[in-house]
Amino acid sequence: MSFTGTPDLALLGALLGDRARAAMLDALMGGGSLSATELAAHAAVTRATARSHLRRLLDGELVMVEPRGKRRLYSLAGTDVARWLETCGALAPQHRAWTTEQQSRAAQFRLARVCYDHLAGAFGVAFTEMLLKQRYLRNSSGMFSLSRSGHAWAAAFGLDVAVLLRGRRPLTRACLDVTERRPHLAGALGAAIYQRLHADGWIRRARGSRALHLSDKATAFLSIPSRPGMR
Repeated sequence: MSFTGTPDLALLGALLGDRARAAMLDALMGGGSLSATELAAHAAVTRATARSHLRRLLDGELVMVEPRGKRRLYSLAGTDVARWLETCGALAPQHRAWTTEQQSRAAQFRLARVCYDHLAGAFGVAFTEMLLKQRYLRNSSGMFSLSRSGHAWAAAFGLDVAVLLRGRRPLTRACLDVTERRPHLAGALGAAIYQRLHADGWIRRARGSRALHLSDKATAFLSIPSRPGMR
């Protein structure tokens, strides 16, 4: 089979152009694996409808499925898909929050969340800007790189940069934040920072959401005002 070399953007647009499929992909942006039943709940559709949508997403290579016992768990097909979805999200208009509950969730989502496997929201952007201000990160024409002092900082933070460099993904990458409209740190280093902060109790996942709760230590570290209900 031969190809024209022209990407089929219309196909990608059609896959993302359904609200149920978009809701499922957004749920998977949390970086985990979810069942068809869980994704149906996120999209507010029946399980049969969810399975139909998931077949299309599988055919379009946006998601992958892994059997685990009697369950079939779905996840994004990789970091490239997550990056594309985050870019689309930054370009798309935001949903209006009408109720008090929606406004509260939106505020929490803007403050701190996970973007596939790294920090996003005001917290993620502020952490990135701290690294830039301290010159641990360099920003050259929108491309992040780790400085020599950044290598020392990473080691003191408990991260093994040499191990991260042996992986397939880039060490650092700038990812445009959906809500802040400024870049946050992605790549292997961004993922490692997220894991370290989670292990140290600085952040914890909100139930059924990509949003993150910040500890008092995390809010004090970056001088972000604490929100009611945070621990």
